[in-house]
Amino acid sequence: MKEFILKTPFGDNLTGGLSADPDRRFIQIYNFDPDYGWEPWTTATVNINGLSGDEVAIKNYSENEGILDLLVGLGVIEPPHRQVASGFVVIDICNMVRSKLEEYSYGADNI
Repeated sequence: MKEFILKTPFGDNLTGGLSADPDRRFIQIYNFDPDYGWEPWTTATVNINGLSGDEVAIKNYSENEGILDLLVGLGVIEPPHRQVASGFVVIDICNMVRSKLEEYSYGADNI
């Protein structure tokens, strides 16, 4: 599986990988720690109603600020085509690129 470098306000040059379940519209980002292996770092998606096809709702606020640009840059999602209000935030809705998600995703047994 392909790895990538995370550069965020909470860590610089972290080695990242994805765990994704497109059928559940779920993308989680993992960080590789040399001492402990792959550890969950953040969940990139939120669960909202009204999604269709290959749509996924991306949490790009608070501690996840910048996740949208990272995932679009990797090609695992397309740029947002709409937004949905949820409480006090706006959620970006994007289409998943399943082939790219598979390229960057680690199976549950590898994490």
